[in-house]
Amino acid sequence: MTLSTHSRRAGLVALAATAALALAACSAGSTPAASEADDNGFDLITPGEIRVASVGDAKPYTFTDENGEFSGFDVELFTDVADRMGYDVVFTGQDFSGLLASVANGQYDVGAAAIGTTDERKETVDFSDGYLAGFLTVLTADEAIQDESDLAGERIGVVQGTLQEAYAVANFTDSELVRFPDNNAGVSAVNSGTIAGHFLDYESAKTYGEQFDNLNLAINIPSFDAPAGFVVAKGNDELLAAINVALAAAMEDGTWMELHEKWFPGSPMQDMYLPESERTGTDEG
Repeated sequence: MTLSTHSRRAGLVALAATAALALAACSAGSTPAASEADDNGFDLITPGEIRVASVGDAKPYTFTDENGEFSGFDVELFTDVADRMGYDVVFTGQDFSGLLASVANGQYDVGAAAIGTTDERKETVDFSDGYLAGFLTVLTADEAIQDESDLAGERIGVVQGTLQEAYAVANFTDSELVRFPDNNAGVSAVNSGTIAGHFLDYESAKTYGEQFDNLNLAINIPSFDAPAGFVVAKGNDELLAAINVALAAAMEDGTWMELHEKWFPGSPMQDMYLPESERTGTDEG
C-alpha cells in the first residue's frame, strides 16, 4: 500500500546552506545540496521524492487509517523533515522483518517505523540521530502476569525482527517465544488465548489496551539505550547528513514537541529532544 504525500518547499535554500556546512565537516569533497533535487543529489531512487519503507499497524508511530493513508508520529515527523529538505514523500508499508533489508538493497531511500538503533542493525543500514525513546511492554489478559518472572513457562508473542524479539531472546529464556509478522496478529493470539501475552512497544500496547478492555499493560521495561532513528542505505552520507540537519531543526523549533503531544498525550517527553529552552536537565538516558 502506497501513499504520496506532497509537502511544502518553504525554507529549502536556508536548509541547503546549513546541510552543506554539515557535510563539509564530514567530507572534504563537494556534495550536491538538497535544492538540486532535479540532479538527484542524494542518490534518491526518484529525483525530487523520498521513498520511505514503513509499516501499517504500529499505531501511534506509523499506521494506515480508515482511508488507507499513512499516519502517525513517525509519518508526520519524517514528512516534516523531508519538507524542510525540499522533497515529496511516498510511504509504502511492509512487514517489519524485511524493512531494513529493503532499505539496504535500494528498494527504498529511507526507513521510518520507530526503528530502534542497535549495533547489530548498524551493520546493515545507517541511522539518523535518535528522535524517540520509551518502553517495551508485555500486553496480557492474564492478571497473574505482573513481572518478568511470571513469564516463565508461558508462550509470549513478539514481532519478528524487532527490539522486543531481541530483548525477549536474551531475557525471557524460560518462555516460549511465538513470532508474528505484525502486532495485530500477536494481539489476536492473546485474545484467542493461544499465547499468554504479546511483547511490543509501550505506546502501541497502550493503544491496544484502550481498544480491548480485557488487556493490561502488565510489564514495562525501559529502552532508552536504543532510541528510534530513521535509516538509510550504508554510505549515503549526504542524505543522512541532510536528514539530521532537518531533524535537529524540527526539535529546536518545537515541531517534535507538538507532534509528541498530539500522538502520545500524557506520556513523558525525553529531555534531549526538546528545544534547548524547554530542557530540564533531568533526562533519563
